[in-house]
This record gives sequence, C-alpha cells and structure tokens, in this order.
Amino acid sequence: MSNIVQLTVENFQQVILEQSKSSLVLVDFWAEQVPESIELKNKLETVAAQRSNDFVLALVDCQADQQIAMQFGIQGLPTAIFIKDGQPVDGIAGPQTDEQLTE
Repeated sequence: MSNIVQLTVENFQQVILEQSKSSLVLVDFWAEQVPESIELKNKLETVAAQRSNDFVLALVDCQADQQIAMQFGIQGLPTAIFIKDGQPVDGIAGPQTDEQLTE
C-alpha cells in the first residue's frame, strides 16, 4: 500500500482520525494555480516515497476540496500540516528548500 493518498471528504475521517493514530500524517494543501504549492507537493511526494515507513502523505487539491482547506483554516499556499492522533502537531507554510523538508 502506498503511503501517498489523495485526501477527500470521503476518506477524511479514515486518514486523519484513524491513520494518524498509528502513523504521522502530513497533509499537503496545493492548487493548480499556485506553482509553489505544486513544487512543494512534488518534493513531498519524493520524500514520502523514500521514507514510506515514516509518515503518510495526504494530498489536498484545494480547488476540488475547499471544504477540507477551510476545516484546517488554510490561509495561503503552499501549506503542509503534520497530524498525530487527529490533531495538528506541526506545519510548514511557504516555499521550502530540500534541507528544510528533510528536517
């Protein structure tokens, strides 16, 4: 099973509430019209593929799933938030270097 999922209203509860109990979930918010958010999404997908046992990457297309972005109170893109046990524990906003992402 891949550790990269497309987060939707339908699987929100399962990914955010259930999966975050057993592993860290990184929710990445992106939109087609924000190039920096696509760049971050691509970098995170690469990191997630290399570190598949460390966390689950949940991608949110803010165009298609605005409700999820609103639920998290997303102000701008790119934004990514770590979720553990259903709660946000850390996050990043704005363009990130590869070094910052690795941390």
